[in-house]
Amino acid sequence: MVLDVNLTDADKLAYFQKNFFTLDGLWMVAAEEHLGLDKAIEIDLDVWERFFPIIYRRITQYLGIEGRTAEDFVRVLAFRWAAEGWTFTIDEASPERAVVSIHAGGCPYYEGLQRAQRPDKVPRICNDVCDRLYEIAAQTFNPEIKVSRTRRLGNGDETCNFVFEIACPAEE
Repeated sequence: MVLDVNLTDADKLAYFQKNFFTLDGLWMVAAEEHLGLDKAIEIDLDVWERFFPIIYRRITQYLGIEGRTAEDFVRVLAFRWAAEGWTFTIDEASPERAVVSIHAGGCPYYEGLQRAQRPDKVPRICNDVCDRLYEIAAQTFNPEIKVSRTRRLGNGDETCNFVFEIACPAEE
């Protein structure tokens, strides 16, 4: 018997995309069962704080991005999100400011919590974890990028948004 093990890039992406989120979700459930939600979130953020520099460095190198503007950051973020299957739009992108919106059904973490019948965890994850994750991500890419949000799916909004800004130096 001969097996076809010549996978396409799409095959590999499908495999890793689905299993990445499953692993992350199962890890959080097990950590929460053993340690409680607060400690599980603390450890999860610690892991992401170590992992994001690796992810963003690799994507930046892969894309050949040399700058560190808000627009450059969103190019890296959009690559990651597209690879992970997010549904989003880049509403604005300039060197100083970028705005990205996540559409309903577009956040794999939100959707995963809904499928796992854990909607009670959504606001906590959306507000405490997600906000911190994107602060870590932006700081990893460029410590001058500040993150703000005005809409969150986890708080009942129809979309999530992320605003990434680099403060312009005060004019003299």
